[in-house]
Amino acid sequence: MIRVLHRWPGLMALALLIVLSVSGAALGLELELAHQPEGHATRDLTLVSRRDYGAEVQAPTAILRFALPRESLWQRLTGHGFGRFSAGDLLGIVPEGSEVPRLYSLASGRRDAFIEIVVRKHPGGLCSGQLVGLEPGQTVRAFLRRHPDFKPGSGHAPLILIGAGTGVGPLAGFIRDNTGCREAIRKGAHVVVCGGQGMARGVSEALEEILAPTGLTPAVLKEEGRYVEDIY
Repeated sequence: MIRVLHRWPGLMALALLIVLSVSGAALGLELELAHQPEGHATRDLTLVSRRDYGAEVQAPTAILRFALPRESLWQRLTGHGFGRFSAGDLLGIVPEGSEVPRLYSLASGRRDAFIEIVVRKHPGGLCSGQLVGLEPGQTVRAFLRRHPDFKPGSGHAPLILIGAGTGVGPLAGFIRDNTGCREAIRKGAHVVVCGGQGMARGVSEALEEILAPTGLTPAVLKEEGRYVEDIY
């Protein structure tokens, strides 16, 4: 167990729950665990525009663009608050009626001068429902969280980005243009996959078929640090 937790520290909370449950049963006590979400200093972000997709297939999806909040010179220099961020970092949204934030990958960086995320409405989803129903001029409570592990590698090698939802179009083009993709990956391109687990499995299987003539596989690319996944 110790080795597992050392390799995957994210399992620590689950392991603690298991230990407490076993201890409570041994003592004949019913232990009640109350989750206390971590507090975050939030800012009000104002929606300036939105683009909607997916309603015709019962999968409402929106690209939401928020105005960049004003930051002091000190915040811009130190990177505090929204003073410094890039695509792939996380935007935490605190919905009305809950203090538990929901995290969304950013589709924009500080240089773009706006904050943009893509949201798909989930049945019964508190936060996604509020976001998809948001109108320009309305605000949400939000904070920024850095995500340095999900960044493309440096260098001049071509980069292939694969996404779910509104990224289905580029994904189809990726599969159709597999000859160009093979050549790009052969020359050292990186692959970054962001989206649901089912989509990620499909991408991996399609990529394995595409790369078959080259002798490369997604597993080999992962070992080389050229295949990165951020999936949920």
